[in-house]
Amino acid sequence: MTPLEQYVIGLSADLDTGSFETAKTAINDLVGALKGMAQMAVPVGVGLSLSAVVKVTSDLVKSTADAEMQYKRLGTQMWITGDSAKALSVAMKTMGVSEQDIAWIPELREQFFRLRQEMDELTTPEDAEQQFKWIREIGYDIQSLQVKMKALREWVAYYLIKYLDPFIKRFQEFIQWLNERMGQRMPEIAKKIANGLSSVVGIAYSAFYAIKSVLGAVYDFVEELPANVKKWAGIFAIVGAAITAGPFGRLIMILGTAMLLIQDFVYYMKGWNSSKTLAPMWETILGFMRSDTVRTIGSTIQQILRKISGLLDTIFRVLGDIAKEINTGVDWGEIENTWVKTIDELTKAFRDLKKSLSELFRSLDVPVRTLECCSGDLADLKVKSVDVEAWSPRQQKYFEVGSCSNLGDAQARRLKIRVNGQDGKYFAHTLNNTVVAPPRMLIAFLENNLQADGSVRIPEPLRPYMGGMTEIR
Repeated sequence: MTPLEQYVIGLSADLDTGSFETAKTAINDLVGALKGMAQMAVPVGVGLSLSAVVKVTSDLVKSTADAEMQYKRLGTQMWITGDSAKALSVAMKTMGVSEQDIAWIPELREQFFRLRQEMDELTTPEDAEQQFKWIREIGYDIQSLQVKMKALREWVAYYLIKYLDPFIKRFQEFIQWLNERMGQRMPEIAKKIANGLSSVVGIAYSAFYAIKSVLGAVYDFVEELPANVKKWAGIFAIVGAAITAGPFGRLIMILGTAMLLIQDFVYYMKGWNSSKTLAPMWETILGFMRSDTVRTIGSTIQQILRKISGLLDTIFRVLGDIAKEINTGVDWGEIENTWVKTIDELTKAFRDLKKSLSELFRSLDVPVRTLECCSGDLADLKVKSVDVEAWSPRQQKYFEVGSCSNLGDAQARRLKIRVNGQDGKYFAHTLNNTVVAPPRMLIAFLENNLQADGSVRIPEPLRPYMGGMTEIR
């Protein structure tokens, strides 16, 4: 028995049987591991040994601290002290008896008191309880960390949902659109899918049936004929199979035969092992290809192609001359200047419209600022948009009170607004401006002109329309 085992067994009076068996098993595993590593390198053995010792030690400390808490719970349930509950529990587990056995059998009761006396003699110091409590607090800290890690995961998921909000909305819209389409066109979609699947199955079955019929017909026909006529039997079998097979089977046979013939022809040209039966035909074909007739046909085709090329050159040359004449007659510089002038005028009008809205609020002593919208925030039809925001003393932030937008010719196309200009009719470009939205403007006016006594100061531009009043009480 190792010294470590002796030491743990000496402390068994303070441990429950389950904890003792766990520690003992861990020690046996450690001893076995140390014996098995005897032949390994010293640094590796020392490292593994220290790791095992640390594990045994931590398990031993934790199980002992947990056992102390169990004894306290047992004492609370039985209305006895924690020490008495510990003595009773350890004795019953060590002796393998119940509390009724100890109460009614004198011999067992005597053994119990003797064990109790030995436990009192071997009791741990007074600060042991504080140390065990410390270990349990460490366990609580670990549990608290686990709770925080779970909460962290929920917070991460929360912010992921917020940051991915546009993509989630688009995905939801796509799913809703797909559900709507599936619901409206379910029979039609099912019919198309079923039709496609039936076509695939039909093609597969046709291919299988064609191959089976071809191979079966050829094999049966050849086997029934004498050996000296197998060559002709094979030819007749293939012809018969082509006649009995369907269109798909005939196509497969034609493609396969063509590939075999091309392969044999190439082999014949290179002097490799080709069919002797087809050799006369290949020789005739090569002779025809090398004859004057083929050369004559080739030269005729070349002449035709030259004439076509010359005709195409003439056509494109004429088209090029026409394009040059058109380009010469058009004043592209004037068109560019007109376009630039039009864009400048539209930009100036947009700028003046935005400025007038801002100056309107500033004349009412309302601080404002402008915010140009990025392309991702633009509504439909808008080319450019600027929001005008007023300061809210109550909210301590700016809020939108109006906007100015350039819609290009999109709005005019919908409303069919055309301009009858010198160069013909064309769609106008439109600008939109909120100017005054009464509820928002009234809020900005009241909050920024409210005085300490509760009255509202009337700005100078409004006084002529208010009968000369300077404030509202």
